[in-house]
Amino acid sequence: MIGFCQLNIGQLSRNRFWGEDESAPRRAALCVSSLLWHGDALLLTDPCMPYEQMDELLFNRAGRRAADVTSLFFTHPHGDHTVDAARYESANLYIAPGAESDWADSPLKERLRPFPDGLLPGVRPVPLPGHTAGSAGLAFPWLNKRVLIAGDAVMTRDFFAAEAGYFNSVDFAAVADTIRGIKAAFDFVVPGHDMLIPV
Repeated sequence: MIGFCQLNIGQLSRNRFWGEDESAPRRAALCVSSLLWHGDALLLTDPCMPYEQMDELLFNRAGRRAADVTSLFFTHPHGDHTVDAARYESANLYIAPGAESDWADSPLKERLRPFPDGLLPGVRPVPLPGHTAGSAGLAFPWLNKRVLIAGDAVMTRDFFAAEAGYFNSVDFAAVADTIRGIKAAFDFVVPGHDMLIPV
């Protein structure tokens, strides 16, 4: 069985559902990082903090260390989802197949590979267009439930309920379609900037 831990609860730099103007940030953005594991494979998604802080977070929440991470998966290339990613020197860096165009300007592009079949049992990438053209998540079974790590395809529970995109989404109609598809296919969603959401 796959091991899973949502390592932190994220926060948005601005939130229209709190009545905040989206033209300027109110606070620092912090995305959600999660950990999946099976056997010796340890997969970190969307590193959200500097390497030393991620090391502490991994130890405090999962008893692991940053140096133990064998793979990273990025849902999209925004900077709050790739913090210090280059410092995971021995880890493989993965994105969803077909998402390469999103990463054309990334300093990580030479290390990025399409997420391979069989890396972790039952874990598969899922295209989730809208926030960026190549946004993607990871679907996996956990405790007999269908779980999706959605990244910023789902910002928070309010955005999920409203089927709404964040101010910097590239295609708001695609965001709404993506969220409706998630609601039909999954039992739990790990959003980009909130706690686990039951569907």
